[in-house]
Amino acid sequence: DAEAWNVIKGASWVDGRPPPAVHRARLSKLSSDLRRCVERYLEVTAKEPNKALIEAPPERAAPLLRDLGKVLEQGRSDADVALVLSSGVGGVALELIDRLKTCLGFAGETGKPVVIQKALQLLLECLKWACVCGKQAIFRQFCVLTKRGLVLTDLALACLAGSPEVGGTPLESLDLHLLAALVKTKAPSTDRDRDAKEDKDSTSFLERRSMLVGYLLTCGLPEKVQARFKLVKGPMEGAAAPV
Repeated sequence: DAEAWNVIKGASWVDGRPPPAVHRARLSKLSSDLRRCVERYLEVTAKEPNKALIEAPPERAAPLLRDLGKVLEQGRSDADVALVLSSGVGGVALELIDRLKTCLGFAGETGKPVVIQKALQLLLECLKWACVCGKQAIFRQFCVLTKRGLVLTDLALACLAGSPEVGGTPLESLDLHLLAALVKTKAPSTDRDRDAKEDKDSTSFLERRSMLVGYLLTCGLPEKVQARFKLVKGPMEGAAAPV
């Protein structure tokens, strides 16, 4: 994560330092609180991924992510997202998505355990937060460089297999929206003359984006999305082929 962030900030700003965040104090506090809140949960589920099925995520994580998203939505600036990425919270939220997707296999069960309900609610908040951040190119570049797009692809496959909804929101709609933005993201660059290092960084980004596109195609996601739309009746009927 640190290496990817160094590539982005080195290419995006002339002196390698982003401008001051608009909501620096609030974002710093929320980012610090979220890291501390989920630290133990991430450690436990890293050693035993199935622990996500029996250990509920921290209660405060979802409201903290909601608050972070609200502040970022207000500013809508690269500087705010840059502060969040430099604090490590970008990686933390994306790691949460990776761990929580284990619970998707139980999403369709009636009377599912409280642990699964809480995990799915937090997964929804993580995806909403990622979509807010995804409006800024530097976050999308971060996802591509750290190969988090592969995690989002696996999540989309799991969602399409079970069609989970949390609070009436289909999880796959948020995930596919973010994936579509990732594959169209351009390499990080500035207007200044490029040197050999920047060319190397750009090549690395393009290689990883190509890896993501290749994975999307070989895992069968386009066919699964197409099959989903074939089930839709009404105005969209017959429009599945272009999808």
